[in-house]
Amino acid sequence: MSAQVQEIPDISTTHDLDARRVQFGPHMARVAGLESTRLAIGCPLAAATAAEIHEIEELVLAAGQETGELLFRLVPSLDQDKGLRREVLALRRETKRESPRIDESVINRIAVAGADHNTLRALHAWNSLATKAKSLRERFSDEVHSEVQQANEVLQRLRADEGFLTAVADSSPSFAANPGDRTLSPGRRDTRTVLSYASRAARKTSPFGRLTTVSLAGAGASKQQAEAAVVSQSYVHAWLWVLARDEETSALFQFELLDTGGFDPVAEAVSIPELITHGDIVWKTSSRASLRGFAEVWNALQAHGNRWDLPPLLAAIGGSDPFATFMRFLEAGILYPVAPWDYKEPNAWRVLADLVEDNAPQSRAAGEIAELSERISLYLASSGSSRGTLKTDLAAHAEQLLARRGVPEDRRRFQIYLDVAETAVDTTLPGATSKSLESFGAELAARIQQRASYPLLVARFVETYGVSGKCSEAWRWLVEAAHDQGFCAQLQALHHRAGDGAARLGPSMPLPNTAVVFQTSEDPYAALIINQSHAGTGSVMARFAHVLDGSDGQLKQWASVLAHGGSAVEFVPSFEVNGLQSVSKGSLRRLVRPDDFPMKSALDEVTMTSMVIRHDVETDSLVFYAPDGETIVPLYMGIVPSHLLSGVDRLLATIADPWLLPRPGDAPFSRLEDQQRVVARPRKDLDGVVLSRAHWSVPLGELPTLSGTDEELVRNWTVWRRNQGIPSEVFVRFVRSTQSFSPADRKPIWVDLTSAHALSALCTALPKDALGVRLTEALPTGASLESQGDRAVEHLLFMTFAK
Repeated sequence: MSAQVQEIPDISTTHDLDARRVQFGPHMARVAGLESTRLAIGCPLAAATAAEIHEIEELVLAAGQETGELLFRLVPSLDQDKGLRREVLALRRETKRESPRIDESVINRIAVAGADHNTLRALHAWNSLATKAKSLRERFSDEVHSEVQQANEVLQRLRADEGFLTAVADSSPSFAANPGDRTLSPGRRDTRTVLSYASRAARKTSPFGRLTTVSLAGAGASKQQAEAAVVSQSYVHAWLWVLARDEETSALFQFELLDTGGFDPVAEAVSIPELITHGDIVWKTSSRASLRGFAEVWNALQAHGNRWDLPPLLAAIGGSDPFATFMRFLEAGILYPVAPWDYKEPNAWRVLADLVEDNAPQSRAAGEIAELSERISLYLASSGSSRGTLKTDLAAHAEQLLARRGVPEDRRRFQIYLDVAETAVDTTLPGATSKSLESFGAELAARIQQRASYPLLVARFVETYGVSGKCSEAWRWLVEAAHDQGFCAQLQALHHRAGDGAARLGPSMPLPNTAVVFQTSEDPYAALIINQSHAGTGSVMARFAHVLDGSDGQLKQWASVLAHGGSAVEFVPSFEVNGLQSVSKGSLRRLVRPDDFPMKSALDEVTMTSMVIRHDVETDSLVFYAPDGETIVPLYMGIVPSHLLSGVDRLLATIADPWLLPRPGDAPFSRLEDQQRVVARPRKDLDGVVLSRAHWSVPLGELPTLSGTDEELVRNWTVWRRNQGIPSEVFVRFVRSTQSFSPADRKPIWVDLTSAHALSALCTALPKDALGVRLTEALPTGASLESQGDRAVEHLLFMTFAK
């Protein structure tokens, strides 16, 4: 590829477009871990022949209709030769078939019997077409057999590839441990497994360990390290509480009294953090409860300090069995162990393991944790099928350790987050891309609106404190609003709606922002393809800060831009217990809430209880002030989408994300546009920028065969898709009668519609409650990827917009 390249302008560059300036921010890339050519599983020759067969069979039928009519006229003249008459009638029946059985000796006898020239001409033309069709069908059968064999070998080479198997082991260790050696023919379960991971690694760029790597964009961007692995925070948190309750190790920790956030524990209900689980997801929420009989104890301890070492704490508790009383306080939620790591620590497990090893080496826990850490190291150093075996054993052992300690099953799930930085692929952009992005940014800028939920929140504040009013108890106001169920329901309903008035930028409101996710192509009509957009605060990049050297500095600079003169602080709900949230925290100053689980203190924190909120009349917005008068601009830096948050988290997200921007790309959930017919939607583009790929909404009953031989699948789907104008490579989403939030159900599946392997896998994956499918053209195409370097690259560029 010899295209001119040009760096995206740095974050100091602005562009005057329409009424707003479009400003570019950090730029990162996600790089497919597998070359697209290594996924050559299609049957292109067979598909081309299938199309030829379909065309010629239509000609056979048309010729057969003419021939049948001529034979019908011939029959009365054959009354004297009843044998030939029967043969002609049988031949006439064959004229209605796509693949007729034609006996040429009958045609010869018809000629001898004196058939007219037109009849003989039609017979010979029909026979010639039918013979050609038969030859094509034989060729098609050979091509399918040959190309399926080649695809078998492609998948088998991948299965035997140690690097690929190493990547698969991190997600599907049981398969990697026993990949087998059988032929990976269409329809087999192990075939589907290999194909699933191969297509993800070659054509999809969602972050996934070695299957998709990450990079700071630009040629030669430096990397801090090639790989980083982190034990999931939910597992570490479970161990923290196990150790805090263990008499052998509890003295290693400090303990903190419940922070009531200014509420009177005697007279008022206070916010108490609690864990909830949904499947493998652990989340922290808060409920309001009275301390009841513990209020007096809480007050007595609070008088001597908030954070305690264990010996003086037990002395203050007193009684015949102070440790038992201490345990009751832990269970009641008025005491919490202080995590020995600080907020920005990326590897909490290592900190916890070192603490126990250094200070309680003879304890039972020290031996368990040391062995587990050794197993983790062995697993991370391994490769191939042995990595799968080690991962399977590691997870089982890790979860068994917590099971023996009485930790509930839904809180002992062991997982490791593995991220890999790309070092080999140039992620600079073609020269024309910058201008295309400017045009696209201008289009977004013209459509920015304020969420209707934000003025609703402001109105509630004004109702309580008046116009230009001030609240010196920010936490109290947020908690009371968050526990007004009717108000929260209203807030949620308005999250995706635009407000009525003109959007004004308040001092504590971040600039409108987005992170545009796109790919490039050498196709001039699809030079830049928008995949989707994320929140533009930087959380998607912060997720990989521990492997992207220099990203922290870029994120701080970007946050300063978004804060437009204020001080940016981040909040990441449930970072203490949720692995996905935990890995994105730590790039900015932390906004500390009373219901956060306590941890080692840092100097650059802003506490919610110390902040003041004021209503700014000029912008009709809420302004947050630190004790020193500094204007605070909260930024949500979590990975979980903000609209899924609840309670105080929802209110803070409304303040931190008050803008409504267009969302390009596919919707996360698909629906049928018509229950009875296929609906095709063309590609939407703007000056070479593809805003939405072409797609087809297909009811289940309109799909071709969902089972059959390899030949039947390839032929039927080829004819069907060509009739519908559908390309050979698509991404497929299922439309279901019940909405599923599982990533496996929401993520599109890459399918080569000429491949017997891919078609068989697609038909098998179709859910029982499927109503149909949505097929979306695959852009960039495989040919485009090959010309660009053969590794799919997805760019993520941050943008902001200011008047």
